[in-house]
Amino acid sequence: TYLGYQPQQPDHLSGEELRYLNTAWLEHYVRHEVCRVLDLPLTATAVGTKLYREGADWHYRNNEFDVLFLYQHRLHIEECNTVMRRNRRETKSIFNQTLYKLAALKRDFGLNVRVSLLTLSDQLRETKQGVRQPIPDFHLRADLFGIPVIDQDSLRVGAEVWLPHLLYGSGLAVISD
Repeated sequence: TYLGYQPQQPDHLSGEELRYLNTAWLEHYVRHEVCRVLDLPLTATAVGTKLYREGADWHYRNNEFDVLFLYQHRLHIEECNTVMRRNRRETKSIFNQTLYKLAALKRDFGLNVRVSLLTLSDQLRETKQGVRQPIPDFHLRADLFGIPVIDQDSLRVGAEVWLPHLLYGSGLAVISD
């Protein structure tokens, strides 16, 4: 009840409800903010989409695309990641795996696609002289692949700040409080 979420059955959460509370809520939040800030109709976006190529064995056929949207004649693919949390070594491994996957998508989909990573992680920045700054390893790797990364610090300041970086930037978003 703290979140205001009412389960379908009292004292029990279904598998679908658990998936929503664990990960899907971030996808829906991102979709909502994209539509709100860019003034897009809901029909220009999709959440939890699986794509299939007709008559072809395609290695992305089992992948679910978290958020897709069309903006300025470009397909945007947003990967929403809620698992990069506390352990720096695990975070780095998951971060790198996710970037490799997104770089492969970018290559396979062609020039007119933009891929981005949104994560709840607070492990991609460190505090130096009282200011939260991107850790160079994370920022440089994402920048090398040309992939914008929106982390917990970026999400906290609002979509009006992080969405332009998602559309046009690369690496970790530079933010100021």
